[in-house]
Amino acid sequence: MSKIDEMIRENRQEYGIDLPEDEARELAELQLKDLERKGCTLEHIGECRGCSATKDGSECPLCDWEKRHPEYANDELAMKIKALENKARDQFKAEIRAKVTSEFKKLKVDVDLTEAARALETAARDMIEAAREFEEVEGQSDEVQLKALAKVNEALDKIRHSKLGFFLERTKWFA
Repeated sequence: MSKIDEMIRENRQEYGIDLPEDEARELAELQLKDLERKGCTLEHIGECRGCSATKDGSECPLCDWEKRHPEYANDELAMKIKALENKARDQFKAEIRAKVTSEFKKLKVDVDLTEAARALETAARDMIEAAREFEEVEGQSDEVQLKALAKVNEALDKIRHSKLGFFLERTKWFA
């Protein structure tokens, strides 16, 4: 199997990128070219597993490449890769939106997906904020910790009781 075919397989398997064959091949070629310029030996496509670039105990050249070479952050190669990845991401979102809409119709639930997604996102942000607050009160009085924990529980309830959260939990879609 060629390195391009390995990269296409990795993109499809690991990242769900399912572009048409010609675009999938172009993305794989661009990604391999990008990895090579960053110092990757391309010995193991898909993950770092101690290639010859790191055998002497040195750090993988990919780890801090962006810091060492900020001039390449938005060059032509990077922009082509981003454009193809964004196309794949938009395609994936459209497919998920269609599946979710179909499932809602089967369950006879009328919902505006954009509104439901925003509500779920807000509830998730509240949950994260409440969890951080709970971490900050560690070691304080039981009363303070219980109040913080109650906020976490309240945020979780908002997620569970949002239409989209209820749907995802009921259908075990992303379990």
